[in-house]
Amino acid sequence: MGYSKKMKSRVRVLLLASSLAVALVFGLSFYFSLVSTESALANTVPELEELAERFKSTLMLNTLAFVAILIISFVVLGSLVTDRMFGPVEKVEEGLMGVASGKLPGAGKDLGGGPFGPLCEAFNSACSYIEDRERSDIAALEECVTGIEKGLDVTDTLRGLIEAKRGHRETGKAPVDGEAGAPADDDVFMQPV
Repeated sequence: MGYSKKMKSRVRVLLLASSLAVALVFGLSFYFSLVSTESALANTVPELEELAERFKSTLMLNTLAFVAILIISFVVLGSLVTDRMFGPVEKVEEGLMGVASGKLPGAGKDLGGGPFGPLCEAFNSACSYIEDRERSDIAALEECVTGIEKGLDVTDTLRGLIEAKRGHRETGKAPVDGEAGAPADDDVFMQPV
């Protein structure tokens, strides 16, 4: 079970417990007010005791129905809130698991905003960066294959690509133009805007 699902289930349990507490307090206060009203009515007007006894079961059923509606509405509200809040986190987690297994998720998916909006934006940016870098590398390799077929020496281009990959892996960031290991500024690495 993923972290987002664990958080979602904990928040749902918290909302359910709070709704049960509200329903319990409401039900108990209503029951005790009903009992005290019935005893006060029976003491004041003994003739109405039979009428109060008949309405007691109806009032109890209405109270239980209201408490059930209250609990169900809190459960539905909790479910909607947690789905809206943790849905984007769950999608980011699934995307990261896909990246870990070697699949690149599509960049630019709208994962939603909410409290985890910056996390979703960072994930989309990372996916977009990886996708652009992979396209660039594929284009460079295709140019190298074309150059080899034409009999050109592409050793420098391949070494530059290797150094760029090595520099990115070791430092955790792509080399900037002018740094050691930065790709040469030639047609292979130029992309149309």
